[in-house]
Amino acid sequence: MTEPKTAPEALAEWAAKTPERTFLTQPFEGDVREWTFRQAHDDAARFASALLKLGLAPGDKVAILSKNCAEWMIADVAISMAGLVSVPIYPTAGADMIGYVLEHSEARAVVVGRLDDPGPARRALSPEVATIGLRYPCVDCQHDWQTMIDGSEPVGQLHRPASGEVMTILYTSGSTGKPKGVVISYDAYEYASTVGAETMGISAADRALSYLPLAHITERTVIAGPAFYCGYPLFFVDKLDTFLTDLLRCEPTLFISVPRLWVQFQIGVHKKMPPQKLERLLKLPLIGKRVARKVRQGLGLGSCRLVGSGSAPISPLTLRWYEKIGVDISEGWGMSETTGLACTNMPFRSECIGTIGVPLPGTEMKLSDAGEVLIRSPGLFTEYYKQPGLTAEVFTADGFFHTGDKADWN
Repeated sequence: MTEPKTAPEALAEWAAKTPERTFLTQPFEGDVREWTFRQAHDDAARFASALLKLGLAPGDKVAILSKNCAEWMIADVAISMAGLVSVPIYPTAGADMIGYVLEHSEARAVVVGRLDDPGPARRALSPEVATIGLRYPCVDCQHDWQTMIDGSEPVGQLHRPASGEVMTILYTSGSTGKPKGVVISYDAYEYASTVGAETMGISAADRALSYLPLAHITERTVIAGPAFYCGYPLFFVDKLDTFLTDLLRCEPTLFISVPRLWVQFQIGVHKKMPPQKLERLLKLPLIGKRVARKVRQGLGLGSCRLVGSGSAPISPLTLRWYEKIGVDISEGWGMSETTGLACTNMPFRSECIGTIGVPLPGTEMKLSDAGEVLIRSPGLFTEYYKQPGLTAEVFTADGFFHTGDKADWN
């Protein structure tokens, strides 16, 4: 049995093995900045030291309020290096939500980065919480990210967590009431970031684009986590207008999206070629293959070998359409409480379209008498933060979690 490994330890290993290989690629206003594994590790280690110099102590909470960017990844792993607890906040959150998460989590600092609308952040942030601004001009902050890194030596020793120690708290948006703080341990994060990757055969030879919110568990453990553990390069998007350019720069081999965006991509193809014409061409023996390849390349998915969809059900008709052009989309299912992916139809099997596949190795799933999905897994969350009563309600005596989702078992 292999020894548990944290994301900082995994990054340190890649920095030692392949120091000059590009890890993070961030476009911004026409410029493209890259971090090698060595540079990413060095920046993270220096930022970890800088956080501790602010007077933060192991176990203190540090929020991250930003759209996806390379610095988000570096900040997140630095927080773990210092033994602190990260609290991601959706960059689209309103002032009330930002204020609630900061207060409820008792965050002592917040890293502020790219925001389309900085207004809510300006209204929610208070002098009592230390603010650290990334290089993207957005909100006036007390501390500057780059100055903190440049003025600090790398942290002397990476934090080694105890079994079950808290790594991060994710606040679910929730359909009613205040969001719940889902407490995720280092153990659950490692399981979620490695077991799924092993199941899919992900390696350092892969590439991925990070564009779904990193404050969401799927992006955090299906895309970002495996980048640390598997050592593949991760690319980011500058803005919506440059999405296709940034996607083509990446040429991903691994690509995850949500049903709404898969439908939008399909509509974009049909705007260039009417559905009836495309259908007719795809049926022609030789021409069909060339047309399908051209469509895949136009979508930026010409190099993809692993394609997934999650967060909501997707129409089997949409999946069949993509199958015709050689984009085999595997559905997956998971929750914040399962630390992301728990069940997947990956590797893709055409006969399983319309299902969420099978549980990951080590994960047990069963149905209650009422058809509710119950799950027990090393990837399960620890508790709802400051809500012991609710936590007790959602677990059975033998450790299964009540997901609240209904299913049929094939």
